[in-house]
Amino acid sequence: MKEFLSRIGFGCVGLTALDSEKSALSILEATYSNGVRHFDTSDIYGKGYSEAILGKFIKNKRENIHIATKFGLGNCKKNILPVDFAIKLNKLRKKLSRNNLKTITDSQISNLKEASISRDYANLCLKNSLSRLKTNYLDYYFLHEKMPYHLENETTDFLSNLKEKGIIRKLGVGSSIKKYHHPNNNEYRIFDTIQHEANLLDINIFNLLKNKEQIIHSLYNLYNSFDLERIPYEERFGFLIGSVLLENPESKVIFSSSKIKNIENNIKYGYKYFSDIDLTNSYLKNHIKK
Repeated sequence: MKEFLSRIGFGCVGLTALDSEKSALSILEATYSNGVRHFDTSDIYGKGYSEAILGKFIKNKRENIHIATKFGLGNCKKNILPVDFAIKLNKLRKKLSRNNLKTITDSQISNLKEASISRDYANLCLKNSLSRLKTNYLDYYFLHEKMPYHLENETTDFLSNLKEKGIIRKLGVGSSIKKYHHPNNNEYRIFDTIQHEANLLDINIFNLLKNKEQIIHSLYNLYNSFDLERIPYEERFGFLIGSVLLENPESKVIFSSSKIKNIENNIKYGYKYFSDIDLTNSYLKNHIKK
């Protein structure tokens, strides 16, 4: 069980979609109580309030928890509103956006993803994330939907220096798996970790970027790739967790849920399929949809 728990993490993208800060904290506590110690967030999740909630949760737990956050998609602002008010405001904004035309175009999103990252921008993002998370170091810091070539030279030097000082323990790239298809390995020299969505594409990250830790998320991408009818409904996501871990040795998997029972099931049945290798491998062999 210890090995299994060391290879799974909880995604905090949905914390601000819950009804209150109290609800979000209860989800984090349930995850922690069930043995999970890796928590993944970003400075754009809930406009930074996901980090703020996680920062409140980790009080007196910091040395027992791995925190991963991200930067690069624009949010380097300080948060000034109380969390509960921000959650309600976020829900109102989403409701209004559904009733109106898109406020940002696809080309604007594309431009944001392709913009270069300066040292000053990276420094400001880091300071605000550390402040929201109430910590003086990060276990993982990811380029969010960016690639190494987006970093200006002095930004690369700046991040390398932060690693040397221990302010960032591991530096990573978190992007679409397709973007890693033809990597320039020299660009990745300062990076320890590659984070990407689950997929069935014929792309092997371990072969492309050897000696890099791999973290996999968005397992629902695989849900329709298997004939899961013979697996009880409450076990299905656990099956995906266990099978992805077995198929990708030494990787980690990120999962998320807004319900405590689902979190418990994901961990319980994830371990079942991770530990019963013969059962899982047999199912993978015979139940992948053609």
